[in-house]
Amino acid sequence: MKNTDRSYRSLSRTIIALALVLLVVQCIDYINFTVDDVFISLRIAVNGAAGHGFVYNPGDIVEGHSDPLWVGMLSLVVRSGVINMRDPLSLVWAARALSVVFGFSTIAAVYILAKRIFIDSQARSLYASLTVLALVVCSAFVLWTVGALEMTLVALCYSVVAIVLYDLFDKPDTSGVSKSFAIGLAFAFASLTRPEPPIVAAVIFIYLLYTLPKKKQFIILCIVPYIIIMIGFEWWRWGTYHDLLPNTFYAKTGGGIASIGMGLKYTFECIGGIGSVLLVFIPLAFNTDEKLKKIRMAMLLMIGAVLFFSIYSSGDWMPGFRFFIPIAPLIVLLEVMGLKNVLTRFLQRDTILFNPKNLLVAVVLISLSTVLMMRVLLHSQLQLAAGGFPTGFKSMPGISTIDHKDEADWLRAHSKPGDLFATGEAGLIGYLNPDLVLLDLQGLMDKKIAHDRKIGASFDRDYVFVRAPRFVFINRSREAITTNDFYTQLYNDPRFIEQYEKAEHIGTTDIFIRRDSTLR
Repeated sequence: MKNTDRSYRSLSRTIIALALVLLVVQCIDYINFTVDDVFISLRIAVNGAAGHGFVYNPGDIVEGHSDPLWVGMLSLVVRSGVINMRDPLSLVWAARALSVVFGFSTIAAVYILAKRIFIDSQARSLYASLTVLALVVCSAFVLWTVGALEMTLVALCYSVVAIVLYDLFDKPDTSGVSKSFAIGLAFAFASLTRPEPPIVAAVIFIYLLYTLPKKKQFIILCIVPYIIIMIGFEWWRWGTYHDLLPNTFYAKTGGGIASIGMGLKYTFECIGGIGSVLLVFIPLAFNTDEKLKKIRMAMLLMIGAVLFFSIYSSGDWMPGFRFFIPIAPLIVLLEVMGLKNVLTRFLQRDTILFNPKNLLVAVVLISLSTVLMMRVLLHSQLQLAAGGFPTGFKSMPGISTIDHKDEADWLRAHSKPGDLFATGEAGLIGYLNPDLVLLDLQGLMDKKIAHDRKIGASFDRDYVFVRAPRFVFINRSREAITTNDFYTQLYNDPRFIEQYEKAEHIGTTDIFIRRDSTLR
């Protein structure tokens, strides 16, 4: 028995080492990954630090972001002076560093949770290390670990909630004020960071009331801090933006049955992309083990709440299954729990009979093949075949939207402060031109366009011509053309041909300037 335990521990350490190597290698490979929305948050954070409020266009009070806590953290980074803002991309690296810290912390939290869940198993350390490895070979999680957005922060919050819930279900008599506050605060941090955590929190609070009717005082101590924080935030949001929901809610939801269909398609893609080949083991995690019944159901409910949000919101255009990154740790943990049940039932004992060398070889081969397959999948989403995404092994420019960088440079060279430009790509172009005003054709930073999209109204071309932007960016190759056909509608309008002329072509984008204006 001692030799078996020693073999488990030795193999576990080897698997952890393998996971760390794969984690570092993938982080370097994906280090330049940035979506355009990253720079929306960065520009709003810079404006907040400068005293203009958390808005994209100073003086235009619109909540054009869905990650207020993340934006606030970045604003504090700017105000602290620890980065050199003379190089605008330094804030990108700061945001990336934060997402890396939260990503690595999530991996550590998952290891802690797995050690608790498999505490009664002789192969406890082995299953915990396999859980870490399963999360690391989920390359989408690593992609967003360096993605400079808020996804890993929410993943950490959910993982902390799961740890505290396990302790609560395992020893309900020892639950104290600190644990109840931890659940409430973790959900509050998540809810200030993303739009869907309030749904997840509500589901878990209801589940606690149902499963622990004698612990109502504890549950109230979970819920009350959460409610107080969220009411305070909504009070501030209403006083600042005169709305209880971010403008992105109106710009990104709506569309009826067609929208639900897109959400279903996206959700199934995410389930397969995150779960990979181990997905088959999830149903097998729900055995008759009463001790783990409640924590399994809690994790499943958290996953289900995200599924609901994903379907309702019609999915997401970003690569790497973004909506599912916060629950990826819970998914892989359920997979390993199912794997353990299969092995235990197959061998009729709570151990794994194995030749350590053969098992290690199998783990290495499966891990490498999964990482390579995920890399091909993610690269296809990132359109790497066209050479548009520089891998970190070749260079580290820090961005992947190279065409947008060229467009931003051109705009800066030919515009003057205060110019209005119209585009559906509001991120890097606007971030690198902070003195210009954006007319966001997607509606994220424009209440009129956002509310029109929410109710399914046609794109209001008259509104754009009344605003009369000096520059208009027409990118007719974007997917947005099929979902919100503002580019084609503008380009085919006789007024556009009459009032605008093409000034430049960069990548897949035509840049137009008003005919009554001249280039600098």
